[in-house]
Amino acid sequence: MNMPLVLLNRRRRGSVAFNPVSLFSAGEQGFWLEPSDLSTMFSDRAGTTPVTTPGTVVGKRLDKSGRGNHAVAPTDAARPTYGIEPKTGRRNLLLATDTMATQSLTVTAVAHTLAFTGTGTVTLTGASIAGPLIGTGASNRVSLTFTPTAASLTLTVVGSVTLAQLELGSTATAYQRVGTAFDVTEAGVTTVHYVQYDGTDDSFSTSSIDFTATDKMSVFAGVRKLSDAAQGIVAELSAIPTTNNGTFNLQAPSDAGFARYRFISKGTVSSGNFVSGYAAPISNVLTGLGDISGDIATFRINGVQVAQSTTDQGTGNYGNYPLFIGRRNNTSLPFNGRDYGIIIVGKTASATEITNTESYLAANTSGVTL
Repeated sequence: MNMPLVLLNRRRRGSVAFNPVSLFSAGEQGFWLEPSDLSTMFSDRAGTTPVTTPGTVVGKRLDKSGRGNHAVAPTDAARPTYGIEPKTGRRNLLLATDTMATQSLTVTAVAHTLAFTGTGTVTLTGASIAGPLIGTGASNRVSLTFTPTAASLTLTVVGSVTLAQLELGSTATAYQRVGTAFDVTEAGVTTVHYVQYDGTDDSFSTSSIDFTATDKMSVFAGVRKLSDAAQGIVAELSAIPTTNNGTFNLQAPSDAGFARYRFISKGTVSSGNFVSGYAAPISNVLTGLGDISGDIATFRINGVQVAQSTTDQGTGNYGNYPLFIGRRNNTSLPFNGRDYGIIIVGKTASATEITNTESYLAANTSGVTL
C-alpha cells in the first residue's frame, strides 16, 4: 500500500501527520479518493484487478473515508487513466526518452531547447530547420536552443540518442524521464499520482450518499484543468442538480471558453460563485464550503478565500443522491483534466481542518505549493 506523500514527508520530519480520515471521526458522511494509494484502485469496474502501472485505466476507486462510498466508472469506455508525474510538473515534451526514436509533435513559436546524450544525431524538420544536433559521447550532454514556427515539428533520430529532452525555454534543465504521457519521473523530485479524465466520456459515480442529516458541506479537490474549451464537472451531488434540492457541485471550467472555476451550493435555491483568471492548463487545490441555513457558499483556491456568496439558499438539508465525478450524471459536461485527490465531508470543517486538508492535497498535486 502506497503511503500518501504528505504523510510520509511529515513522518520523516517527526511531526504528527494529518490523516484525512480524521475528518469523519464523529460519524460524518462523505468520501475520500486517493490516487497515490494504489491499493484502492482497480482497472476493472468489478474491483478485482489492481492498478499497478501508469497508463492503466481505472474502473473502480475505493472510498478511504470509511463510509463505503466507492466510485465506479459507468462503462468500460468511460474509465479514466492513472498516471504519475514529478511534483514540479512535466517539462520534457518528448516520449520514450531513455532511448529516443523519431517522433513528431506540435510546437508553439517560442524558444525550445533540445538536449541528449549519446553518439547519434537528431535532425529537426517541419516547424524548424535548426541544427542538426550531433551527440559527442555516451556520457556527454549536448544541447541546442531554437525557436520554431507554430506547427508540427519532426525530430528524426539516427544512431544512439539517450536521455533526450525537449523543453520550453533557452536552458537545458535536469533530465525528466518520459516513458509515456502518463509515466513521467525525475530523479530527486517527489512523484505525484493522478487520475486523468479525457474531456469526452470519462467519469465515476457512487451509490446514493445520505447527506440528509446535515445542511453543511466541505468539498476539497486537487485538480489540473487541461482545457477551458467546454464546461466540466469535477464533482456533483445528484443527477439533476438544476432541479433537485440539497445539492452542490464543483466545476472546472464553469463556462465554455472562460478561464473560470465555480462552486455552487443549493438547498431549495441555488447559490454560488465563479472566479476568473485561472487559464488552463493549471493546477489548483479547490475548496468549496456550503452552508444552506447560513446562506453561505465560500470558495477557496490554493488556501486563500477568493469568493463568497451570501445569496439565499432556501431551506432543507443536502440530499440522498449519488455523487458524480468527471461528468454530470455520467452523460454530459465532461471534465478535461486530472484529480490528485478528492475529499468531501458533510459538515463545516474547522479552520484547522481546512488548512490541514488543503495542505495535504497540495503536497500531492503537481505544481501547487501552499
